[in-house]
Amino acid sequence: MSIPVSTVTPAVMVKPVSVVTMAAPAADHRKKTLLVARKKTTCCFCCKPILRKNLKTHIERQHKEKSSDITADHHLNSVCVDGKRGIFAVSRSFKATAHYIHAQKCTWGSHRHVSCQLETCNRAYDNALPSGLLEFDCVHVRSLAFSPVTTTPAVSLDDGVLTEMLENKWLSQNSVAECLTRKLAADDQGAPLSVVVNFENEQGYIYFSVFEPHISLYSRFGRVMVHYDNSDNSLNCPCSEPWTFCPHKAISKWHLHQLRPDFFVQNMDCQEDSSHAPMEDYAPMEDDAPPVEDDAQPEHGLLYPPEGKALVEMVDYLISNKALPANLPRNLISSVDMPRHLVPKENFCHKCPGKVPLSGAIAICNNAKIVSVTGIVEGITTYCKLCVTCNTFYRYQEWTDGLHNFNDGVILTHHFCIFLRNSVQNHTAVASAVAALQATNKDKYPDHDCILHGYLHFEALSAHEYSFSCASCGNHPPVVIMDLHKKGVLSVPMSDLKEPPSDFNGEVDMEDFWHSVSQEIICRGFVKSNAANPCVVSPSYHKWAPWIGPHTRASNMVFNKEYKKVKGSEGSNPLKQAEVDRLTTEVMDLKVDLLRTLVKQCGLDSSGSKMDLIIRLREQMKGRSTYDKVFQNVWGASGGWAVIMCPCGVVSSVKFNIRAESPQDYADMLLSFKHLPNVVMASPQILDSAKKFEMEKKLPWLKLRKRPADINAHPGTGSADHYALYDTFHEANMKDLKDCLRKVGLVPEIRGWERNECEKPPSSAAHRGEQLRFVCSTKKTQRTSELFMTSI
Repeated sequence: MSIPVSTVTPAVMVKPVSVVTMAAPAADHRKKTLLVARKKTTCCFCCKPILRKNLKTHIERQHKEKSSDITADHHLNSVCVDGKRGIFAVSRSFKATAHYIHAQKCTWGSHRHVSCQLETCNRAYDNALPSGLLEFDCVHVRSLAFSPVTTTPAVSLDDGVLTEMLENKWLSQNSVAECLTRKLAADDQGAPLSVVVNFENEQGYIYFSVFEPHISLYSRFGRVMVHYDNSDNSLNCPCSEPWTFCPHKAISKWHLHQLRPDFFVQNMDCQEDSSHAPMEDYAPMEDDAPPVEDDAQPEHGLLYPPEGKALVEMVDYLISNKALPANLPRNLISSVDMPRHLVPKENFCHKCPGKVPLSGAIAICNNAKIVSVTGIVEGITTYCKLCVTCNTFYRYQEWTDGLHNFNDGVILTHHFCIFLRNSVQNHTAVASAVAALQATNKDKYPDHDCILHGYLHFEALSAHEYSFSCASCGNHPPVVIMDLHKKGVLSVPMSDLKEPPSDFNGEVDMEDFWHSVSQEIICRGFVKSNAANPCVVSPSYHKWAPWIGPHTRASNMVFNKEYKKVKGSEGSNPLKQAEVDRLTTEVMDLKVDLLRTLVKQCGLDSSGSKMDLIIRLREQMKGRSTYDKVFQNVWGASGGWAVIMCPCGVVSSVKFNIRAESPQDYADMLLSFKHLPNVVMASPQILDSAKKFEMEKKLPWLKLRKRPADINAHPGTGSADHYALYDTFHEANMKDLKDCLRKVGLVPEIRGWERNECEKPPSSAAHRGEQLRFVCSTKKTQRTSELFMTSI
């Protein structure tokens, strides 16, 4: 990168001298100009006079620090503190007072890792890797090659010394208990509890490398450097202030007492209750109360929660690594003791190569709430961790604690989520169930929409076993009933939908589509509104799939050819009379006030009776623009739910129509089935006999499986014949004379099904407040069905 000419060396500011020249200067003028240009200045380092033009070169040659190669005669002092993991204590620099840091060079075993504690060195590693400098090492790691070989084992701290310190009140009871706990933890991991870093040139300082079970910013390799200053008789640790006590100082004091007991005879200020250091302020660190930073905006300038691509990667990590099992253990779905501090259990980054430690716990929210069946628990603190190498955040999402974190402010217990699931399966809305709990417990619960999204978040992260099917018809019903549920609509104008790509063949990956829906639901726990959701699922013709059971569909690739409806409605194509008649029937069910408002929106006279208004609308609906406006006001912007179910009332397929209902929607779902239901084709020869019910078509394989079965036969019936019949509720809507051949009464094997209560169409059942028995109502798509009904 080029350096600007106006760059001035540090500590010296030379006032520029203006040079004035004439258009035709004389000889003496040129001489004065040259003298001015050769004006000298003073070097800020050696105070020698030097030409201004040579000042930069002089500083670079004479005063710039030159780095020497690391050799056996010139290297930083280092010593191995943990041979099992390849952790060393190395001097930070060649100059000034010696301070020591940790570096790791582990080139053996399954967990190989080479890293330095300093952030500047880590940034250098990050820049070297993309540049192809794979063998790059910082000066600290290169100095480890000349570290002396340690033959003596690490000093084992004696428990008797600790007891003596307790009797002399040099340590408190809590400190002694914490020291013993950490000693057991270090022995379990095969790491030394404390190692003295003692070099000959450190006069007055003693350094201790102390074991730390938690990975944080000050202990990236699981060890903390504590130093004792003999001049002021103090212990200093990076995890705490100089005047406060911590377990690392307690372990260092234990080690120091074992090595130099004379220090404690001469210097009584080492006592924990002395005025020099208020040791009683120390409380033992526990898993639920880790050392934390002030807030969720660390010094690196990163904000939590992340946005854009980083948020999508975080959601994918939660789906891959934090998904709940299908069957939760009993102890996790009952009321349990609530922890006050929710800290993620990850200690190393899953993205970075090697074993890169994460930062310390960063507080996100100090007043979070745990929502349970028995009430609300307030005053909960949630934390996150950060990988300073790749800037990846990790938040608390541990299902093994019996808690589900929705948005770091609202945490649901598994018991509460299972209660909501059972409420939905028993025809009780989430809002009603929460209102009942709120009245029972006399507690103020969070907003109902927040709890709904939190419950959907729980279902999106849960693994579901799909073994549900109709007990009579199985996974492949031989007879199905198809109808439209008009209550589920999308409030999206058709003009906002783009045409599909030119190479789109009408096939959509169903698993990929519903996975993206799960991503959207999980992302809602990180954003305030869906406008900032990077995983939002918007209706489109080329990525919009129905739900068909995994055992019912042929494969994950299903058909969705709604884009063909666009071509049929473009331009000034005349509408079919059947479409106008059907919409007119729906308009007649509107109240007079709504009907007058609709007539005004269409630019018509709103005076007169209800029938006058309907007649005016009917004449105008022959045009496409008025028809679309009326359709959107009556049914919404989309075509509702297209549903396919067996005669027993169990839904095996559902599709959220983007545009108005058409036979194409049902054909797409049927063609996606592994085995087509046996559906009927009409024959025009016997229309009169069929109209008078003087004929019948026997289908014995509906009762007893056909043997031998036909080629490509349905597995339940053994027949390869397919028929399409009208159900009894739609026989009155027949417009064509040939439709009389599609009456259910012509088939004796299914004649009389009209008396079965389960044959009611889904739309009719929903109008009367009855719950549809969807295949997905108890399984994975239950959350997505409710999502589309509530928020799209």
